[in-house]
Amino acid sequence: YSAHYAGSYTITNSFTPALLLNDTEPNNTKEKSNVFALDSKTTGRLNYVLNNVADLFDWYSITIPEEGTLKITSTSPDIITYYITLFDVDTVRQLASAAVSSGETDSISRINLQPGTYYFAVSYSAHYAGSYTITNSFTLALLPNDTEPNNTAAEANLIGIDIAKTGRLNYVLNNVYDTNDWYKFTVTQPGGVKITSTSPDIGNYYVHIIDKDTVSTITYAAVSSGETETIYGWGLEVGKTYFIRIDKSGNYHGSYHLSTEFQPAPISSFEAVQSLSTVLFTNTSEYATSYHWDFGDGSTSNLVNPSHTYTSPGAFEVTLTASNPNGDIEYSEFVEFRGIQKVDGKHGGNTGNSTITIYAGGLLTGSIPILRKGGVDIEGTNMVFLNTGQIQAVFDLRDAELGVYDVVVKNPGEPEMVLPNAYTVEVGTDPKMYVELIGRNRALLNRWSTYTAEFGNKGNTDAYYQILWLAVPDSIEFQNLEFDLSLYNDPEVESYLAECPPYWELDTLDNAPFNGRLYGIPFYKVPADSKYSIEFKIKAVENFQISVFTTDPWFEVDAVGGTKSSNESEYIATMSYNECLAWVLATLIRDKVIGEVAGQIPGLDCFYSSVKTLSEMAVSYNEGKLTKISFVWNLGGVVWACAKDAGRNMPWFKAWDIAWAMVDATIDIKNTYSANQECDEYKKKDSKDKNVDAVTSLDPNEIVGPAGFGDANYISSAETSYKIYFENKNTATANAIEVSILDTIDIEKFDISTFKFDNIWIAGNYYEVFEDSASFGLDVDLRPQINTMVRVNGTVDRETGIARWHFLSLDPATMDITEDPDAGFLPPNNTSPEGEGYVGYSLSLKETVVHNNTVSAQAKIIFDFNEPIYTNVYSNTIDREPPVSNVYEIKATANENVYEIFWQGDDDKSGIDYYNIYMSKGEEDYKLWNSANENLSDTLRMDQNKTYMFFSQAVDKLGNVEPYKGYSEQTVGINDIKRNIYALSIYPNPLGDESVLKYSIRNSGNVSVSINNMSGQLLKTIPAKYHTSGIYEIPLFSSEFVEGIYLISVTGDQGKSVTKFVVN
Repeated sequence: YSAHYAGSYTITNSFTPALLLNDTEPNNTKEKSNVFALDSKTTGRLNYVLNNVADLFDWYSITIPEEGTLKITSTSPDIITYYITLFDVDTVRQLASAAVSSGETDSISRINLQPGTYYFAVSYSAHYAGSYTITNSFTLALLPNDTEPNNTAAEANLIGIDIAKTGRLNYVLNNVYDTNDWYKFTVTQPGGVKITSTSPDIGNYYVHIIDKDTVSTITYAAVSSGETETIYGWGLEVGKTYFIRIDKSGNYHGSYHLSTEFQPAPISSFEAVQSLSTVLFTNTSEYATSYHWDFGDGSTSNLVNPSHTYTSPGAFEVTLTASNPNGDIEYSEFVEFRGIQKVDGKHGGNTGNSTITIYAGGLLTGSIPILRKGGVDIEGTNMVFLNTGQIQAVFDLRDAELGVYDVVVKNPGEPEMVLPNAYTVEVGTDPKMYVELIGRNRALLNRWSTYTAEFGNKGNTDAYYQILWLAVPDSIEFQNLEFDLSLYNDPEVESYLAECPPYWELDTLDNAPFNGRLYGIPFYKVPADSKYSIEFKIKAVENFQISVFTTDPWFEVDAVGGTKSSNESEYIATMSYNECLAWVLATLIRDKVIGEVAGQIPGLDCFYSSVKTLSEMAVSYNEGKLTKISFVWNLGGVVWACAKDAGRNMPWFKAWDIAWAMVDATIDIKNTYSANQECDEYKKKDSKDKNVDAVTSLDPNEIVGPAGFGDANYISSAETSYKIYFENKNTATANAIEVSILDTIDIEKFDISTFKFDNIWIAGNYYEVFEDSASFGLDVDLRPQINTMVRVNGTVDRETGIARWHFLSLDPATMDITEDPDAGFLPPNNTSPEGEGYVGYSLSLKETVVHNNTVSAQAKIIFDFNEPIYTNVYSNTIDREPPVSNVYEIKATANENVYEIFWQGDDDKSGIDYYNIYMSKGEEDYKLWNSANENLSDTLRMDQNKTYMFFSQAVDKLGNVEPYKGYSEQTVGINDIKRNIYALSIYPNPLGDESVLKYSIRNSGNVSVSINNMSGQLLKTIPAKYHTSGIYEIPLFSSEFVEGIYLISVTGDQGKSVTKFVVN
């Protein structure tokens, strides 16, 4: 009602249904969303109300099975405005939305969805209500997908070689995009790979070839839709795995094709037909694009099928290098022309064995080398064919007639080959081993520097079972040496030592900290007058030290190079190392150095019989590298074998520890063990050290010579070696095309007849020099890195002493000097060592060079037409005088019958390295009591019923040895006449320009001094006078005496002391 009004009424209702069918309710939240089938259509109603609750939202879920594009279309006959929205799989992130007006049709889409369930919402706008129609459609990606996940190198798909695949890029799921795809392949044969890619719909993307480290890009290309791009990976390593990475560019997405194709490395081969001294070569190589022939006699050719005429006899190694972008492959064969070409090892001594290597054409398996003088033949034994055209033999020259011999090769059923007057037998000398360390004493920080350890025999008889010891930082890389366990030819030993490194770790060297490694490099034989060169690189991360040294061999040999006796008991009796070995093991167990495995150490008998097998060492040459079994493995294998024979199971690292302790105690690496007479002869000898400073810059053009001692760089050896370094600096604007190096040798001091060229080094690669008389020549093919041949010539003028090296860059097509400024052999050194090189030489000093002389070398380097660059002057001073020393005092200690013996010495040149102390007990002859001792005193428990006499012998750092004295410098014992009551000492002795006699007075009294010659004649006296207790000195002048030995006596109330001095 309204107010007071009253009456009757009529009412009518009418219902108009919604225009379209309703959606299934409730679906007002994402949790209650309706499933919307793919590629289907449905209808729904929006904003209808019940009980004041309006239907404001309708939710749907759509699942897509693969990657592709989802499109949703909607229209309404009566809703004035409403919204459609596509949500990601998380139901929160909006992917697309649109407002739809009545009577219109609108759509939304997402073009790069990955498989998953996505959500779609229809929502109201203001108070509008009504019905709607929605349709979805799905368009699949154009090409099949790659296997996911493959978004990292670790997840990379295996693609293989000569395979085609497809993939999809930059599709998204839950806001995570597939931005890159990784593939991997393994190279199974020499060559490279061709990668091809194209896409029908990706606007732009990238394809990369990634190196085996998964980081470095070898090459890449950008690919555009509808285009095809190809990239190549050249010269890949066999057995290594490489990667392909597909990267998105911008927001582009879609599908792609990817294929791989193998690109073979060249196969080098040829056939040769000889016609007299001319050889016709037929090239049978495959896949090559260019060729280079080295005929082995210094001549070369780049023709496909050349011919060549040889002018001398010999065996010549012909090498064909077939090249394509995947690398340079060599193939070699020998051509031979009968006759002896040359001999290595041209003189030997008549007191032992000498090894000779003969280079000849026409050698047979039954060839016999001979030295012939008159009607006497000396046949070689232990023949080894080192290579085609090379036979090496050992000649027993004991008691051979001195003089010049012909070198003869006898072949069964053929005429003899003779090289007249090619060998000289001379007065024999013992083998004399030496080491030399060559390289700079400054190195660029975080850069590699090259060093050479030379190990040679100065004597004219062969040396056997020698070991080169090398202490180096951990960052070493050997250039021409490899350690190979397979040389054992014993699978059981190889398996046992498989994890054992070929070196021992060092933290101390000669009582000083040393962080690095110790290598023992064994040589069964070092021929007379020969040397080995071990090249290695060190990366300078801080200042570092290198030390090389040798030790005396553990074995003696007979005429053919074996151990002195084949009988076991005789062998043990003649091997002096057995006594040292016994002391070593006893000491190690006593000091608990190897106490934790002491129970595993087998008896000495096994070591005695096994250590000698170390002399049977395998050696081989592999691609120009010396290949050896490390001494670590040698000795570790003996320890293991002996433990095994005793029924004990010892892990390799325990054998490694015991072997190291044995070596350390024997040769005194750490200098931590007391000197022991049995092991004295095995201490370090001829050590050469180099302390290298890591710097940020250095002069790249430098000459370096023998490493010496002290500021004057003292040396004593007559053999010298030099290296001349040169560099095209990174500031250069072009490659160096021509480089000349000159070094004028001082022929007054150097024996120019002994000059030898060493190998050359260009951009990190070594090239062997085959010297012929006073010159050498070789062509080095630098392709494909640089399109050039560099011709290297070396000459030495033995009249003027001028040594010259010449590098010339040649165009491989014409073999004329290149006109391309980027084809010079030495580019700017932007990435070391691409712009670096060095040459080297060795020669001996003349016998006229004497103590305190200085020898120097300086080189001149010319790059193209630039002004000459003069290197530093490298100088050494000769130290050939021995040091002087004496035992000057003996004192009783607090321990009963224990005395301390004191000695001292002086060497103002290279410096004293160590002392040998000799002792005579009672009536015995003098024997070496204390050897290679760097200290200045030691103690000894004495028998009070014996008299002890001592003298010293000093050895300097260059191996100069003080003469053996054979008389007492200090005496102690029961005989008052011999006892040194007044503690006499003379220093230096032999007398210098001025020496000093010291004597000690304990109790006051009268004392006189007298000097007699060895005939008893009194030469000088100082009358008795009163002395209080104390130490007294009297000067002695060598100018007052003639050469000889003298007795000096101090006589007083306490008795008499006598000692000797020498005047040279």
